[in-house]
Amino acid sequence: MKFFADPIVKKKYTMKKLSSVVAIVGLFLWTTVSAETFLSKDWVWNTDDEDFYFAATVNEEGHLLGQYCYFKSASCLYVVRIGINCKEGEQYPALINSDSGTYSVNLLCGGNFEQQNLLFVNNFDGIDNIIRSSARIGIAVPEQGDLLKVSRFSLAGSISAIDSMRSAATTRMKSKPQNRSLPADEGL
Repeated sequence: MKFFADPIVKKKYTMKKLSSVVAIVGLFLWTTVSAETFLSKDWVWNTDDEDFYFAATVNEEGHLLGQYCYFKSASCLYVVRIGINCKEGEQYPALINSDSGTYSVNLLCGGNFEQQNLLFVNNFDGIDNIIRSSARIGIAVPEQGDLLKVSRFSLAGSISAIDSMRSAATTRMKSKPQNRSLPADEGL
């Protein structure tokens, strides 16, 4: 399974699909949990979609942080939705703060869903290491003028949720042949 450090390469990803996932995650956290959705403290992971599995959390403001693994491309990526509007396809600097340190990353602006854009984290290993070594994480993104949009997430249960989801995704990819008929640039 590949873990993407540069989502610019993955620009052709179907935004409608990811947008629907964001809505589904929100519903899972506040409604009845399906047979293939599991809770781990503040995180949830799901293994019942034909195209992908995910592990994610939604904070009090309804903002989302999650890892999504896609079977077609055999890849995973981190996505955030923190209540900002940006220009799709452009990169934006962001600061990630946690109890394990402060890091700068770039976010790729994705499609708009419920008047908020999805943002893809460009450094998979970096954010994955932060999540695995911290109790909370804050993401700050500059907005117009001197404003900053800041969103904080609990990481309680994240390691268990992510590892369980990844394990299930890896098992599924090994048990089913992958369709490799599309050109490589039509993956994520």
